[in-house]
Amino acid sequence: MLNLKQIETFYPENLRIFKRNLLREYLQYVILDIIYSSGYGSRLIFMGGTAIHMIHGVRRFSEDLDFDNRGLSEEDFEDLSDKILRQLELYGYSVEIQNRYRGAFHCFVKF
Repeated sequence: MLNLKQIETFYPENLRIFKRNLLREYLQYVILDIIYSSGYGSRLIFMGGTAIHMIHGVRRFSEDLDFDNRGLSEEDFEDLSDKILRQLELYGYSVEIQNRYRGAFHCFVKF
C-alpha cells in the first residue's frame, strides 16, 4: 500500500491539493484490483463515470464504482464483498461494508 505522499507523486502539482479525492481514487484502484483478482471480475463489466475517467482519461471525478452484473448470484456478491473487506483490512484500513439488494446489487464501502 502507498501512503498519501507516494500517491501524490502520480498527480500534477495543481491536483495535489485535493488530497481526499486522490486517496479516494487510489482506493478505487485498490478495490478494482481486488475485484478483478478475485475470480468474480470476469462476470462484472466496469462502467459509469469512474470507468470513463480511468479507462478513457476523461477529466472528471466520480465517487463510485459501477458495474453491470453478468451472472453473479447474491451469494457470489456476498462472497466478493467479504473478499474486499478482508483484503482492505489486511492493508490496514478500518472498513465497513453494507450490501443492499433493491433492484440491483449495491455494496457500500465506508472508510
